[in-house]
Amino acid sequence: MSLRDNALSINWQETKEFPTPEISISNGLFFLRKITSFEKGKMHKLAGYDPVTGFLDSERAPTASCLMYLSDRDGNRIFGDGDFDAVGNLPATLVERIWIEGSKFNGLSETSIEDAEKNSGTTPRNNSGTD
Repeated sequence: MSLRDNALSINWQETKEFPTPEISISNGLFFLRKITSFEKGKMHKLAGYDPVTGFLDSERAPTASCLMYLSDRDGNRIFGDGDFDAVGNLPATLVERIWIEGSKFNGLSETSIEDAEKNSGTTPRNNSGTD
């Protein structure tokens, strides 16, 4: 089997238990899931992310993240893209917790990005726009 075929055959899906005492169904236990590269792009689009300016709509980002991160035990998404408004009406404290923990689990939080840069041995880019 080639390296390419081997990489593409691996089940990359990973989940992590995420207690949600605010929700009584399933004993308040949901799961966070690792998202794919395509899902990350979709999440950014739903969140109003602009790659040119780096702007992320802070009102939409937590909700968009919940749609991608929450899953059942097998890593299947609980919410579809069409559930954006419904999920946006969940308690803010719950949505924020899912966003923060899901981002950490996926290595997408600011701290995770900074740690990855430190561990990679590369020098972070100067994004100030000046030399």
